[in-house]
Amino acid sequence: MSEIKIHPLQRARKQLGLKQQVLADLTGLSLPTIKRAERGLVLNDYSISQICTYFSMRYNRKVEPQELGLYGQWEKDESMLIEKEVNVINRKPASSSLRDERDGCFSFGKIKTTWKILDGDGSGMYLPQHIRSHYIPLAEELPDELQASRNNIEQEQKQKRAQGLPFLWNGETYSLDRFVIGREPINEGMTLDLWFRPSDYYTFLATNMSLKDPYLREKYLADVDWDEPVPYFSHSFGVSLAVVTSDGYTLFTKRGKNVGTLPSTYETSVAEGLSRPIDRGTNGEAPDVYRCACRGLAEELGLRESVDFSVSDIAFLSFGVSTQYALWALRGMVKIKKGINDLMAIWDNGVRDKFENQQIIPIPFTPEDVVSFVFTHQSLSLRPTIYHALVHEFGRDVVNRVISFY
Repeated sequence: MSEIKIHPLQRARKQLGLKQQVLADLTGLSLPTIKRAERGLVLNDYSISQICTYFSMRYNRKVEPQELGLYGQWEKDESMLIEKEVNVINRKPASSSLRDERDGCFSFGKIKTTWKILDGDGSGMYLPQHIRSHYIPLAEELPDELQASRNNIEQEQKQKRAQGLPFLWNGETYSLDRFVIGREPINEGMTLDLWFRPSDYYTFLATNMSLKDPYLREKYLADVDWDEPVPYFSHSFGVSLAVVTSDGYTLFTKRGKNVGTLPSTYETSVAEGLSRPIDRGTNGEAPDVYRCACRGLAEELGLRESVDFSVSDIAFLSFGVSTQYALWALRGMVKIKKGINDLMAIWDNGVRDKFENQQIIPIPFTPEDVVSFVFTHQSLSLRPTIYHALVHEFGRDVVNRVISFY
């Protein structure tokens, strides 16, 4: 009979009489990470350091990764790891002056973002009946300079199309007129009422995407507090989802080079904007954010509603706005019925809007692996989505502990 090979970490764990979950708790890692390690799969430096530190303490001597059969994504000098751990341990709390300088925007550890969270922290979720959309059939009238910019964009795109160059077409969209955040009376569940007006993509480009112009920001956004939509600059509303496969992976995407919004940046699995009349609800002109989410999953990843996922699997966890471009969105996650290999095969064989993404990147859905990816891809634009998805799945303390290492 052939001898059954036992992974070195599994052998060491069993010799100490520990179950996988206990080792995960003692090392501050997640159970999926311990399982990955005992299968001989690649780990990030943080996970390797935590495991080796624990066994070094138990054995009263230094334990190297090779002894436990641990392999990293890249080699780092040991002194750098020790120095990083010491810096985390000795980190001092922020002074009052630093607290005074905070802008209220979301931070992924030391990475600052321009995203302002207005409701939700990842621990809870909106129930579908508690997100209500309303429709005002009159479009917002733009000031002359913004209307002129929109007209110029329209002419430029027509010329590009006539010349056989990549161009942006003018889809029908929505602008956000106002919103009301509330709580339902019995369990204090999150509620959100949204009022929309008709708009189009060229208006969005002429307003929101022009906010990198200091003149326009100073003129229209000087005194904005983000508690309500900004007049003339709220022509975008979208959904952002972290997809989690049946075998415990999530996806990051690298956006296409020729898309109109944030080209060539890394994002979470699905980012989709509301579209008229495709995302219109069944009871009128108001949009249905769940319909938008289902469309994004279908067009960008080839996933089929009622086959690969159910609408009830979509969990919206938070609502907020990008203060850089005044982009409003609901953020959340969805667990699908397909494994990562099947999902990658679907994308390789072609999906409807494959041009929107240059690449999709599978990452194990664990705090250690996801956080490592975020910190090594600084152009990632949708960190709040993946952060709240991790918090929803693993808890805030676990996620923040991993982030604090970086």
